[in-house]
Amino acid sequence: MKIEDLLKDLLEKEFKNYEEYHLYVLIGFVVIITFIQLLQTLYVSRKIEKFKNQLKKTEIKFSKYSQLQIEALSQIYELVDDFDLNNRNISVNLKNVSPEYKKNITTEWLSTFNKFYFSFSKKKYILPKHIKEDYETIIHDLVAAKEYVKIENDISSLYHTWENGDVEMIGNYEEAFRLSEALQEYEEKGLLQKTNANIQNLKNEIESYFNKIE
Repeated sequence: MKIEDLLKDLLEKEFKNYEEYHLYVLIGFVVIITFIQLLQTLYVSRKIEKFKNQLKKTEIKFSKYSQLQIEALSQIYELVDDFDLNNRNISVNLKNVSPEYKKNITTEWLSTFNKFYFSFSKKKYILPKHIKEDYETIIHDLVAAKEYVKIENDISSLYHTWENGDVEMIGNYEEAFRLSEALQEYEEKGLLQKTNANIQNLKNEIESYFNKIE
């Protein structure tokens, strides 16, 4: 055999071995890439599923939170409305009625105020931020109005109306004088009129909340 033929056979064998080696390398590379892609797909799928679960939990929490807000505001609105009616009543009638009737309407006012105040305080944590802020801006005037009505209530207890219509003081004169002085200070602040405006604003905020979710 000629040297040229021997070299040709040797080169063909070497190229064949070289091609087989690279073929194995290529197959191995493809297998590795496929495996890595499979792992990435599994990882991404798990991340997406985890995100979906978290999103579902968040939606459930938000839905529950919104439901609690709606229930709290519904209850508070009824109390605010009752309080509004009582405040308008004494704003008109406080100075033109008998001590006994004044006692009744101021007692009713104090009762509705307390229900409104304590209900709002208990449920404040769940209420929308802007409604809580509105409440914080008016609570000082509301508490002052309560003190004013309480004085009117105490003064009415010191008097009695007889069957002939005459009104007579049956209480302590010093107590009556002390209460009258305190009353004058509160009267000058126009607290009942402020309360009318404050309560109406609060009612409007609650109504606006419900209008937005319709």
